[in-house]
Amino acid sequence: MDRIRFLMDALEINQVQAMITSKLIEDIPDSKLTDFIVYRMNFVEPMKSKELITKEAVFSFRKIMYLNKIKKETFEFKNIEEVKTFCQTYFKNQDLCYGADGYYDYVIIGMDKDGNLINKYAVNNYGNFLKLESDKEQRVYKWLFENPKRIGDIKIVPYYETPTSLQIEQKEDLNKIDTRVSKKLSLLANAKRVG
Repeated sequence: MDRIRFLMDALEINQVQAMITSKLIEDIPDSKLTDFIVYRMNFVEPMKSKELITKEAVFSFRKIMYLNKIKKETFEFKNIEEVKTFCQTYFKNQDLCYGADGYYDYVIIGMDKDGNLINKYAVNNYGNFLKLESDKEQRVYKWLFENPKRIGDIKIVPYYETPTSLQIEQKEDLNKIDTRVSKKLSLLANAKRVG
């Protein structure tokens, strides 16, 4: 397949624009080119240039390709810094994961516009999501390095479905009480009546 000719026809652009677009999307294999053109249609808006539409679509399509490779385990991060760079490149102003190390499953970790990790379960006095402290941020990135399939995986878990340590302790206390009560009841049942 002649890539340049295909792009010229599919995107209704001239040869120079097709060559630039081809260079821009060189990491997209020919077998996925039609999928990309179809995917690009999601970015078409009135008064938006073809170049901007293509640029936004390429960025989003690359992200999807990387996430698919990560899920299929055909792509692997070499270190935590690569995870951080990947997340800061593709997840600014988006949700990143849920239930990271040190957080319950109902806590969604996102990224703000500056590339800082934020806790989307807690807000400060101004109504903004709380930024993670550097040590917690490092723990999340380390966890994502060890669990790369969770990058971009968002699951909404209601907070009441996640048992807290307090609920677990209370249940254990209730079991202790039940044991004591049943012992006293059995003692009373076996006791002889006087009078």
